[in-house]
Amino acid sequence: MTMSIKLLLNSLYGSKAKPKSPYYDPAVVDAITAEARFALIGMKEILERENCPVRYGDTDSLFVDLQNKTMTPDDVIEIAKQEFGITLKLKWIWKYVIIADQKVYCGVTNQGKVEGTVFTGERKDSNEYFNEVTKTLKTMLLDIDGTVEYVKLAFRNLEQSKDKLCFTKNSKTPAYIENKTKSWKTEIWNELVEKYGIEEAKEHCDDIKIWKVEGDRKTSIYADKYPLNYKTYKRQLWTTIKNFLIPLGNEKVKNLKAELVGVKVKKPRKR
Repeated sequence: MTMSIKLLLNSLYGSKAKPKSPYYDPAVVDAITAEARFALIGMKEILERENCPVRYGDTDSLFVDLQNKTMTPDDVIEIAKQEFGITLKLKWIWKYVIIADQKVYCGVTNQGKVEGTVFTGERKDSNEYFNEVTKTLKTMLLDIDGTVEYVKLAFRNLEQSKDKLCFTKNSKTPAYIENKTKSWKTEIWNELVEKYGIEEAKEHCDDIKIWKVEGDRKTSIYADKYPLNYKTYKRQLWTTIKNFLIPLGNEKVKNLKAELVGVKVKKPRKR
């Protein structure tokens, strides 16, 4: 029942925020978000006065460091209720967590479960190889040495994983047809026409498998016709895995990037 009410309220909030909605009311939207900010910022100030730093906050959550043991999760919940009239629920107690960016975090709970949000390599617009690497790294969060070795292995295996490096693109309508500019869209459309003919090509605009290639063109539906652009794939793989290396520290991460991606490490200027 509670989840049903939450979904209904979320839908109502969305309809209040859309200008074309018959229920559009920006004042209601502003009031909801302002109240949430007021409560969360207030909680942060109270907790940090008690030597319990807030490591991360989202629209409806706080990640509180209670390692000093001056407060318990129940104390935090009670403060929220007494001071701001809001009900907090304990979702996770982290044994270890990586907070990479806004809405991008992953960790191991005190029950040994891996929990968190979707990382770059798990998104729908990623490829199968990056997806596999990301999922494996999520199982290795407590083993930073093993993580480094696996990352090196992932880069070594990149060129042997050609079939898994395609990105799948979807288009319900062949939007590339009238596109006269030289872009990946026109490149792919021209290849579809060449392969199927113009009428049949329209039927193949969903789930198009596309590879990054070298040369004058940037993309192709053929993995063997053109050499793949492994420089681009290496940069994209680094973007996929770099958040798992945060515990190493900036200097070691820079050196590892130089080793795997080929980016030169800038030396500090002499004064």
